[in-house]
Amino acid sequence: MKQRKNLTGKWNKGLGRKFSTCFSVGKGKFLAVRKKLAADKKAYRQLWLHAGVSMVCILLVVVMVFAMSAAWYTNVARTGNLTFQVESWGFDAENIQVGEEPITVAPGSSGVVPLTVDNSENPQGAAIAVTISKVEMVPELQKRIFYYVDATKTYDFSQENALAEDSGEEAAAAEVVSRIYLGASQQNSYTYQVPAGQTLELNGLFASDAPLKWEWVYDMVGYYFRGTVPQSGSVTVDEYLRPVSYDYLEAVYDETTNRLEMVGEQTTQEFLAEFSARDGYPGTISTQEARNVEGKLYYPVQVDEEGKGVWAYLCDRKEIETGIQWDTQYAATTPEKVPQAVISLTAMQTDHQITTVSQPDEFLAALTGGDIIRLNNDLMLGEPVELTPEHPAVIDLNGYSIAYTGGESVYNLFSVPEGGSLTLLNGDLTGNNQGGSAGNSSSIGVKSVGGTVTLSGIQIQGFDSGVVTSDMEGNGQDSLVQITQCRITALQTALLIQGNGPKSQGVTRMIIKDSTIEGTGYIGISGQGTNQPDDARWGTELNLRNTEVTGKWAAVYQPQQQGVLNAIECSFAGYTGMAVKGGTVNLVDSQVEGTGAYKAAAASGGGWTDTGDGVYVEATYGWPATVTVKGNSEIISQEGYALQLFGKENLGPGRIMVYDGNFTGEKGSANFNGLGTFQIYGGTFHGAVQEDIIRITLEQ
Repeated sequence: MKQRKNLTGKWNKGLGRKFSTCFSVGKGKFLAVRKKLAADKKAYRQLWLHAGVSMVCILLVVVMVFAMSAAWYTNVARTGNLTFQVESWGFDAENIQVGEEPITVAPGSSGVVPLTVDNSENPQGAAIAVTISKVEMVPELQKRIFYYVDATKTYDFSQENALAEDSGEEAAAAEVVSRIYLGASQQNSYTYQVPAGQTLELNGLFASDAPLKWEWVYDMVGYYFRGTVPQSGSVTVDEYLRPVSYDYLEAVYDETTNRLEMVGEQTTQEFLAEFSARDGYPGTISTQEARNVEGKLYYPVQVDEEGKGVWAYLCDRKEIETGIQWDTQYAATTPEKVPQAVISLTAMQTDHQITTVSQPDEFLAALTGGDIIRLNNDLMLGEPVELTPEHPAVIDLNGYSIAYTGGESVYNLFSVPEGGSLTLLNGDLTGNNQGGSAGNSSSIGVKSVGGTVTLSGIQIQGFDSGVVTSDMEGNGQDSLVQITQCRITALQTALLIQGNGPKSQGVTRMIIKDSTIEGTGYIGISGQGTNQPDDARWGTELNLRNTEVTGKWAAVYQPQQQGVLNAIECSFAGYTGMAVKGGTVNLVDSQVEGTGAYKAAAASGGGWTDTGDGVYVEATYGWPATVTVKGNSEIISQEGYALQLFGKENLGPGRIMVYDGNFTGEKGSANFNGLGTFQIYGGTFHGAVQEDIIRITLEQ
């Protein structure tokens, strides 16, 4: 039996008695009834879908507890009609804002909690820990509504490993989760790092970090909870921590007990073992360790001998069906008391000692010291810098530069590994102007493999690429790169973002604000992906605001599936302004210009056809490619089309949706080869627009 940690932090030798399972089945026993059960489940799923009802709930009551230095401070501030009482260390009532508008929710819905933390006037960074309490909600909603952050986190079970080894048991492995569910304790929190002089924005399309989200779980099939499951007596639940999820339509239940027997081709034992391998808790859940209380089975996750701790529970078939009916009935009525969640923000000023360095050896030694490193003069480094997860680096260049003087053409000046962190402030990074051929990223200023990178007031030049994420090289952790008030000029591609595909359920994320990005030899900002089935560089998100992006052949190239680019008040220019072959691009109040000679659209095996268009969608890969244009946007092509959609049968599909803006092209405003969907809902088109595009719009 693996040792489990109780809620008081003490360790217990084992969980106690092992409990026998109440069922044991083979894979083939229930396959014959699966088709009938699936039909029944579809009927229940459609029950509330056809009801078409929703409700309005004020989900947010915000409490903010501030801190001074390293000690938690007791002053409390609340939004709404309550009064802030906050010590003046750079924050006041206007520095932290949370959306107070009612949020419309319904079974299966989800959304974002708007949050802004203004640290622009504070000389120190701030760490904002977010926790959620759902005690004000009725218990049935506590089981259904969860808050989370789509960010990866590696849980290190080294202490659990040591205890397990001491007892002769198998050591627990470290786990990487791609979604962090929030609870009422610091153990179930997420901390936003807001550097000095920066603002955390989690609003609308633009997010400067992983957004804070909520969801009403559809098909509630199970959950983790913190509470007590005694060997005899009643079960008590203190907090619902996270949902357990599987495809309800792929599940098989025992006809007598209604308990889960199979999920697809997996038995319950196999499903729980796989699920617990990525839940962020040590150990593996086993059906043999379940406790039977009044006919219900509870699976230990991390508990003590008295049964206190974290448990998993799988709903039986009747509970799931009753839950779907409860969803529908609750959504169809106005509750007497609106459900509320209390969101607590605990802020701690990240006040560190400062180590001033003047020589390369002093700089390298300070990287493991834990202090803020401040340059006293320009530095020349003859070797690349490899960071470690154990030593996050915060470097204030203080207006000086770090120049690489090595002679090789393949290197990363800074390498940030999984779990590692690098912050660079106020200065220059300069490469040796060595690099590879067009399109390569041989010399890189900052490379991240599942790490966190923050750049503020930094100029990068002299590298093939300024910043590269290469998360497919890691084990499933997603990079987070934040770039503010920077100028990045590269010999080839200024920014290259590569995800990790199926290794993570989250996304590799870049946030770029108030910056200038230039790829003088190739592309300004590039994703990566091919039409090969084994390509696993997808799963990316780019959020840009008030940023200028230019590239020799394209300002932006996005070929990868499941990639999102949101641009607000930005400008893009290149031979072809934007070339999109996968994912979704959302343009709001932005300008795009294609400057090159026109070339007829065609399917390219790799890269894209240099059409000279403003926005060119070449939907010839095996996944969708979509562009939406809204607001006061302007798209121009000097010699081609402002907008062009080129599709290929049985591929893509491609889609362009125009809601507003101005569109001008030398060849015409828009072009479409009839494969995919081109929809115009508004905007001003200067020049010819194909009749079939207009006809599609009128038929909507």
